[in-house]
Amino acid sequence: MRAVALLAILAMSCASVALAASDPKECEVCRKVLGDVQGSMSKTAIKDKHNVEEAITKYCKKTKKDSKEKKLCYFIEPIKREISVPTSNGVPADRICRRLKKKTAEICSIRYAEKIDLASVDLSKLRVRQLRKILSDHGVACNNCIEKADYIREVRAALGKDEL
Repeated sequence: MRAVALLAILAMSCASVALAASDPKECEVCRKVLGDVQGSMSKTAIKDKHNVEEAITKYCKKTKKDSKEKKLCYFIEPIKREISVPTSNGVPADRICRRLKKKTAEICSIRYAEKIDLASVDLSKLRVRQLRKILSDHGVACNNCIEKADYIREVRAALGKDEL
C-alpha cells in the first residue's frame, strides 16, 4: 500500500515538473537574444569566449531603449563570462537561459507582451489597462475617460466597427 502511494506521489511530481518545463513563454526574451547573438557570429568566431562577449556587448548597444531586449541586457551584461563559456562550448541558448535562471530569476521573468486579437475578443472582458494599451498602440488618446465603459466606447470609435 505504501509503495503504491509513493509511486503515485512520484508520478504526480514528475508530471508537475514536466508541465512547469513545458511553458513556451518561459525565458522567451533570453532565448531570442542569445539566439540572435549566436546567429550573428560565424562558426569559428563562436568558439572564442572574447568574441562572444564582444558580440553580446555589440548586440546590447544596438537595442532600443525601452525594449525587452534592453532590459535583459541590463541583467546579462555583468555576467557575460557565464554566457560566453557555454556558448563557446556549443551549448544551445535554451539550456544557457535555464542555467542563468537558477542564478538570476529575473532573466526568465522578462516576457513579451501578448498581442490581443481584437476580432475575437470581447472588449467588456478586458481590463482597463489592456484597453488603454490598445488605444496607445493605435495612437489614440482617451481624454475624459474615467470608467471602463468610456474606454470601450473609445476603442470602438477609434478602430471602427468593421475592424471589430
